[in-house]
Amino acid sequence: MQIPPKGIPTPISAPLPVWEAIAPVWEEVNLWPADLRRSLATRILQSLQDQPQARGETLADLVGLLASDKTPPTDEEVERILEEERARRLG
Repeated sequence: MQIPPKGIPTPISAPLPVWEAIAPVWEEVNLWPADLRRSLATRILQSLQDQPQARGETLADLVGLLASDKTPPTDEEVERILEEERARRLG
């Protein structure tokens, strides 16, 4: 991936053709007064609120995968399990 034109913020995954399309817009918007740029940024962010966001699993989801009705093994049981696994792998 090539580096986008200087002064343009860079999300890591955007390909160069995207930067070529964004560069003239960025250069123009960057000349606007701060209040107008802030207003544009607000409108853009508001437009994203209506879009469903692709999300990965949350921590709560992942913790739920580990939930069990069983009691956790004791230290002795863990040691026995580890010894059995070592014996199985080492033959």
